[in-house]
Amino acid sequence: MTDHQIRTALAAATIGAAMLAPAGPAAAQGFEPPEGCTGFLTVQMKGCIVSNHFTCEADPEGWKRHVTFREGGAAGASVVDDEYQWLESYGTGRSEKLGLPIEDPASLTELFETGEDGYDFTVIDTATGEPVSSRIVGVDRLDGSEVEIDGEPLKRTIFAMRKLDEAGEEEMSVTGGQYVSERFRLFFAGTETIDVDGRTIEVDNTPVRFIEPGEPGFFDMRPSFGCNVSDAAFR
Repeated sequence: MTDHQIRTALAAATIGAAMLAPAGPAAAQGFEPPEGCTGFLTVQMKGCIVSNHFTCEADPEGWKRHVTFREGGAAGASVVDDEYQWLESYGTGRSEKLGLPIEDPASLTELFETGEDGYDFTVIDTATGEPVSSRIVGVDRLDGSEVEIDGEPLKRTIFAMRKLDEAGEEEMSVTGGQYVSERFRLFFAGTETIDVDGRTIEVDNTPVRFIEPGEPGFFDMRPSFGCNVSDAAFR
């Protein structure tokens, strides 16, 4: 690694840990990103999930970070680049980073220009102390339709992804539909089918509200949709 890569990795690790650290009293009103970071988007989703997106001065240009919250608090944090190439994520019992070299990096540019983008890369989980490598293989396709959610224009996608262990055996597969924003250069979840450990799980984390700086609910840590039967919380 070059000196720049080492310093970038150290800064990223520090910020990643800070994203999931216990919050202070100010957090009662909303999420506060680490020092040197600026929020640009909050997304309230079905499934009782809210995601707060921000950028940080210490990161390379184009990197975007987000922290996801459920009713019980922070559920995970991830980092992507401007092509929506996954770089690292943190959560309960996991600390994953992109492995090098990359066989086929994800590319939003290719998706928007051709309607399809495949990817093939490895992730390394160091949470247990002993690095565990997994291979991620998949494809995203634009289905040709567009939708507007809370005033935000989005393109619909269909996708299929597999996670393989070090022996090449399938650990998990996910298929379904998502949404992608050209303005934010971000993917947002939709309806997905997850097959793992002999179980099939259906989830719907479709976005409901897009909230930008200065708007009510920006950087709220409280999910508002799908948390109870009434599902009526516009808080």
